[in-house]
Amino acid sequence: MSKETDTTTSPIRRTSIAANVTLQVLAGLLLLAVVNYLNYKHNWRWDLSRDKDYTLSQQTQNYLKSLRQKTDIVVAFPRGTETEKEVRALVEEYKRTAKSKLNVEYLDLLRENNRRLEMEKKYRVSLNRNGIIVSKEASKAKSSEAPKADAPRNSQFIGEDKIFSFEERPAQPPRIAEFRGENALTSALINVNEKEASIVYVLSDKTELRRVEGGGSGPMTVMNVLYDIAGKQNLEVRPLNLRTVEKIPDDARTVISVWADFDFSEREMELLKNYWDGKRAGLLFLLNPKSQMQRLGGFLTENGVTVRNDRVLFASRTGRGNLVQLEVPAACSPGSAITHDLAGRSFTFIEETQSLALADDPASQKTRNVEVKPLLVAPDDYWGETDYRNTQTLPVPDKEDTTSPNPVILAASVERGALKDSLLKTESGRLVVVGNSTLLDPDTAATPSAYDFGVTALNWTLHRDEMLGIPPKQKGTYRIPLSNEKSMQILWLTVGLLPLAVLMFALFMWSARRQ
Repeated sequence: MSKETDTTTSPIRRTSIAANVTLQVLAGLLLLAVVNYLNYKHNWRWDLSRDKDYTLSQQTQNYLKSLRQKTDIVVAFPRGTETEKEVRALVEEYKRTAKSKLNVEYLDLLRENNRRLEMEKKYRVSLNRNGIIVSKEASKAKSSEAPKADAPRNSQFIGEDKIFSFEERPAQPPRIAEFRGENALTSALINVNEKEASIVYVLSDKTELRRVEGGGSGPMTVMNVLYDIAGKQNLEVRPLNLRTVEKIPDDARTVISVWADFDFSEREMELLKNYWDGKRAGLLFLLNPKSQMQRLGGFLTENGVTVRNDRVLFASRTGRGNLVQLEVPAACSPGSAITHDLAGRSFTFIEETQSLALADDPASQKTRNVEVKPLLVAPDDYWGETDYRNTQTLPVPDKEDTTSPNPVILAASVERGALKDSLLKTESGRLVVVGNSTLLDPDTAATPSAYDFGVTALNWTLHRDEMLGIPPKQKGTYRIPLSNEKSMQILWLTVGLLPLAVLMFALFMWSARRQ
């Protein structure tokens, strides 16, 4: 009786097991497919290099995400070379961020001669050297029409010398010393996608452009910094003398005043006010604390920023006498579009700095549709000393001074006519005022944080919100000097000790399983 039972139940059991195995295999395959799909659509990458060399800057990411029309990029380098690998890795990051807005192609200049000729004809550039082509159709074709092969294009060629700097070595090929690919490629993308360069006017009649004191920094130092920014941001810098014009030009996107040695006249102030009252205006004032600017100060006070007649400093008594520190560390204050991506960054203002007081009447600001925000603040142990001319006694903070716990404000922004909804674009006036005129001096601008703040503040006044963020950095090479003794220690550690530790662990596990 039991034998018959076993015979009848055995096929049923085998069918159940087979079905169970089939379901497990199908579930495993489905799980594998889901994991691969999620990995393809939602993958994470970590840049573990010290300076985040393989991560695009915030400004580049913001700009790529704002692209509206497809742009072509052609990487023209011999395949497999060290330079081609560096450029390929960079362009792939651009492609990954911009997604379908970038069409990337690779051209081997040594092996694809016929294709090189086609590219030269299509993009109207000469490919007699290594480089990158960045191109976009000058006019967008209708949706019902395919783009013509000979359609007019905005194209720019970036030569290898703009991307790399090389270190010459005796009897050896040159070695890459610096990689400026992101700077060059982002600049080219801006150039071909913007219809025309944004024009920035510098008030030459109020600006000492050839200042050389303080270490003999050379002629036109401020303008050199501005030209460097302009070359990377697709800007055009022009001098402007308010004494010789009837109005500020209509094409002015931003007007900059830096290191003014004397106040504006009533007529010049009227020109600035008329410009500011327009639909769209941008102003950047870098104040010289040594100059008395009553008219400009009155204009700034009307817009919510009062320039205090003080000097920001730190003072203490030491064993060698009184110490008065006039160089001020400036920290980026969070809460502003300008400093959003610069939070935690700081730099030092050289020479003298004066503090700013912001209007704290929200009802008045709302009525005038003006928004005032701090941008840079001093450390808590610094204050704005009003009795700074007294050199006989040690300065101490008092009720007349700007002191903590309220932070001492060194720079502020004013926006007039802005809408609260960031998704709605509107014409507004934007103003940035800094209580120190050395922001664009090479000594200060050489600090990455100061340069980044200057670029971001300028882009904000230009209403180029898609360009806000930390600008691109150029990547260098680093050497770790090791003595022969240290090299041998590393060799024995990697070749001997670590493999031996793995072997001992494997033997221990084998012995435990045997027992």
